[in-house]
Amino acid sequence: MGIETLGSGIQFIALTSVILVVLTLGTSAWLHLTHPWLVQTLTDHGYIPQPFVRVIALAVPLVEAGVAATMLAGVIVERRLLIYACLVSVTLFTVYASYQYLLVTARRSVPCGCTGGSDIPASAWTLMRTVVLLIASILARQLPEPPNIAESAVLPAILAGVSLTIITWVMPEAVQATVVRSHLWSTHDRAELS
Repeated sequence: MGIETLGSGIQFIALTSVILVVLTLGTSAWLHLTHPWLVQTLTDHGYIPQPFVRVIALAVPLVEAGVAATMLAGVIVERRLLIYACLVSVTLFTVYASYQYLLVTARRSVPCGCTGGSDIPASAWTLMRTVVLLIASILARQLPEPPNIAESAVLPAILAGVSLTIITWVMPEAVQATVVRSHLWSTHDRAELS
């Protein structure tokens, strides 16, 4: 494998990661701002002192939107912005992963707080999604320079980033629906056997 091929591979992975993080944070920020349920979700979790719940519920979408916009500007305008955005994104997803871990290990069925209006419970899947986004934030930092749209790796990276965003967004909900459906079927099957 030549140096040129290796550089293209790194650019592909990094650009895919940038797109995954930007789309996820941008969508999350929009949903958190348009569906003001986060205050109730954080209150239901019971881990954040009540005086801080409203502040955090307002800060979360603002930080998410700021990181997404800065990361995008870092790709288009100034690479230093990408580096700063990746640092904040890694910090943000580390906090999110720690909080998700706390929720999952408490074994309480509470919404994860990930998306606007979602009642998907915190689970190993929501934790895994957060860890994937943490890793993507680290990989996004590796983007060597602003991508040239004419390069062959750019369009596939964009498509991969969009696809990964969709997959990571719907996977916890799809798994939860499958678990519920499976539980209902097994309950129904046991009732028929009795």
